Formats: sequence, C-alpha cells, structure tokens
Amino acid sequence: MSKPGVKKAFSLLGSEVRDERAKRIWSDSYIALTNSSSSNHSEYRGRSNELVNWISVQSVPSMLPPYSAGSCRSRLLLMLREGHNGVKLSRPELEKIACWIDLLVPFCGDYFEANTWSPKETERYEYLMKKRKEQAELERRNVREMLQQAGR
Repeated sequence: MSKPGVKKAFSLLGSEVRDERAKRIWSDSYIALTNSSSSNHSEYRGRSNELVNWISVQSVPSMLPPYSAGSCRSRLLLMLREGHNGVKLSRPELEKIACWIDLLVPFCGDYFEANTWSPKETERYEYLMKKRKEQAELERRNVREMLQQAGR
C-alpha cells in the first residue's frame, strides 16, 4: 500500500511485456523510460519526454537548432550525473546512455530480435530478408560491372 502524497517510482526492471499488436516484447524499463505505456496498457508507443528526450524516426524532418533535442535535453542524464538516489555512474556508463538516446532510443539490435511472431510470420520475414539480400548483391554486382566498363 502506497503512502498518500508519495509518488510511486517507475520500474527499471528487465521484466518482459508483450505487445500483441506490434508483435514485440518490450521491457518494463524501456516502457518507463520512453513514456510508452498507453492508456489501455496493451499497446506501447514511445514518446519523447522530459526524462528521455529524443528525435523519433517519424519526427518532422525540419532543421533543428543545436542542442534542441537528444541527450543534452534529457533530464535522465542530469539526474544520473548528480547521483540519483546515491547511484553514481562512471563517465563511460553515462556516455552509453547518452548514445542510446541520441541513436533514437533503440530497444534491440534488429527487427527480428524480441518479436512474438508465429512460425508462419517468421518464415515470411526470413523469405523477405533473403530476397532483400539477393537484390543487394545484384546491385553490388551491377555497380562493379558499370565501374569496370567506365574504366575501359
């Protein structure tokens, strides 16, 4: 039972949270830091916020003044630099968090990681990735041949 007037801290645990609509698995900490929890708690859509301020890949591509967004505007780094609740991070640890924010707060390494796809959906994704790699190789070959012909 929480005390009146005491705000509950957010979770920074790695507990898995399933998002059936996106077919992804997030973590409590990612959802908390990216202000992702929706009102019905079944869909998670990250939003830049005071704590972790970042530019979304879906942000309007306008000219931004220097230091208008990103880790330099994220209160999280200030909190951690000041030693939030007695926790002191090293410079490399702070730099990793700043980098994460400035890389648009990625959750995992690639689209395949942390999914909840069915076997059929996984097979479809793998098929499309194979096709994409084949097309990339064809393009590399065509460019190489074009450069060789131009050099003659």
